Amino acid sequence: MFITKFTLPVVSLLILGALTYGVGLVLCPALVAGPPGPQQRDAAPADVGKERIEKIKAGKALPVADMSGDRINVLLAGIKAGDKMGELVKGQLEAAKTELDARWQEFLAGRGTLDIMLGSSQRLLQAEFDLSTKRSDRIAALEAHWQRLREVETINQSRYDAGRIPIQDLAQSRSGRCRAEILLERAKKGQAIDSGQL
Repeated sequence: MFITKFTLPVVSLLILGALTYGVGLVLCPALVAGPPGPQQRDAAPADVGKERIEKIKAGKALPVADMSGDRINVLLAGIKAGDKMGELVKGQLEAAKTELDARWQEFLAGRGTLDIMLGSSQRLLQAEFDLSTKRSDRIAALEAHWQRLREVETINQSRYDAGRIPIQDLAQSRSGRCRAEILLERAKKGQAIDSGQL
């Protein structure tokens, strides 16, 4: 009698638990994926890096975007031997470039974290800013930084659309790209952009 008195509630709880588990399996992937992505993407200026963006959309791996090698070589050539500050700036640039190249490859392979990738782009921008105070050089550095973050956003939009990353990663990518574009537009309009504003 004791066993039959408790059998019905126990069996009922087991059935309820199994149903709850089944419903959770069906609904959980939809909850994790988040809301569907927007169909309209922010339009970026079409003239800068359009071919790179198309290649990235097609899944082709490309080297990380940066200031042109010729421009950097001219700036580095201006550093005099024995100039301690110049040597520090050069060392900072080489370290930031090496880090970003490695982080970019990790990012393309789907490894690493978004924070670290965005931070490494910021460090290269800082290193390129420290090379020169000329407006044209700083605009070139800002354009390269904006291009990198635009590519990160493009890749993350594809990953989000495929359900591989959450909405917050896409939003962080978009926010970073917008910030880079704001700084670039300010610099193009003649506003002074110093290292503290990066």
